[in-house]
Amino acid sequence: MPYVAIPSQLKNVNSVSLELMSPEEMLSMSYGEVLTSETINYRTGTPQMNGLFCQAIFGPVKDWECACGKYKRYRYAGVICDKCGVMVTHSSVRRERMGHISLATPCVHPWFIRIIPSRVSLILDMKSTDVSRVTYFSAYVITEINEDIRQEYLSKIDKESKNRVKLTKSEFDKKIDDISRQYQKTKLLVKMTPTS
Repeated sequence: MPYVAIPSQLKNVNSVSLELMSPEEMLSMSYGEVLTSETINYRTGTPQMNGLFCQAIFGPVKDWECACGKYKRYRYAGVICDKCGVMVTHSSVRRERMGHISLATPCVHPWFIRIIPSRVSLILDMKSTDVSRVTYFSAYVITEINEDIRQEYLSKIDKESKNRVKLTKSEFDKKIDDISRQYQKTKLLVKMTPTS
């Protein structure tokens, strides 16, 4: 491995801290929104527009050239092509630029579940196994209850249970009446039959 000189500022670093960015910070650093999961056009071999490797978001693949080829060379540096929307610049900006993906619902990054202790489980005051089950859709957590709908369903359940009690009581009374009638009939039959 070749020797690489380390700048003097990096020699004096004692620690490195990582922090989460707020959604506003992420959007301010983003150069555009990724709309499709496509990566490369298999026919042309170029990055797909609005995809994960989009040149309009992340920068050109070729130095000082837009995606469609309308603007070439250094003299058009900083110009944004009106056809393809790619800024004419050095291709190394693809390593620096970031895009964003807008999701329909929030999701959890696996790193926050896998590390011990799990930060998500500490914040939610839940077991880490329960949090991972919710994350992988094998369980769910109720976060909010609409009291109006809850009361409506409770009243329906109460009415149904009262109706069932009435039905079972009436069925029970009918069965008792049937049994008493049968008993009376058998009693009469026993009296009427001659004994020897």
